[in-house]
Amino acid sequence: MPANFTHPDYDANAAAWSRARDVIAGEDAVKLGGIKYLPRLDSQSENEYLGYKSRACFFNATSRTRDGFLGLLFRRDPEVKLPDRHAGVGGALRVFTDDVDLMGTSLFAFCKGVTGEVLSVGRSGTLIDWQGGSTTGNADESRAYVVRYAAEDILNWQTARINGRNVVTMVTLREFVERPDDADPFVVKITETVRVLKLEVLPDGGTRYVVEVWVLADGHRAKSQSSWMSNFWSGQIPASPRPNGHWWKLVSRFDSANLCR
Repeated sequence: MPANFTHPDYDANAAAWSRARDVIAGEDAVKLGGIKYLPRLDSQSENEYLGYKSRACFFNATSRTRDGFLGLLFRRDPEVKLPDRHAGVGGALRVFTDDVDLMGTSLFAFCKGVTGEVLSVGRSGTLIDWQGGSTTGNADESRAYVVRYAAEDILNWQTARINGRNVVTMVTLREFVERPDDADPFVVKITETVRVLKLEVLPDGGTRYVVEVWVLADGHRAKSQSSWMSNFWSGQIPASPRPNGHWWKLVSRFDSANLCR
């Protein structure tokens, strides 16, 4: 099974997500879809169809409705109650709420982005991770942060019942990493990677959190499904354990429109 194998639920919703993205993006994206959204008449030539498509009008009620709901939900700034700033956890949480993703995004803006994704395609994912420490060599900024994943980037997942609880045991996430070109420092290459988060069950009944990053080898096509496994390299990134020595669950969350009913 290739590293970028997709869950059946992903395959069932992919077309709907693509359609929703195009509609929300507006007229240019819809017209770029061509016959997918505007079928060609039997008697039309290529030039006649291009003129037919350019004259068509698209009223983007979907985007307006999404923006209206988003504005309605966030018409008032949310109230976040934190411990006293002089307490250790209070100071750490204030730093987190001001910059939740290590890119300067506030907690309010991040929540608004997640809500916008759920209103757009009905699904969004959030991963809570740790920055710094001995595992990364950056001890100056050891803190938690969050990463948002679009529905299209949450490729696969598995659940299992461990110690009387249904928990997520595997999540596969697609990422696009910018890497500088060795030949030209002004050129940036976009590399597709697959991040696999796994919860492995140990012989003593405990669990261990393992991260694997798979990168497609140079010279191979990303669409060649049969060669993904052999053309990827895997590197296990050790995660900082809890005081008892192991993580007991994956710290990730799926946000879905079904959860808001």
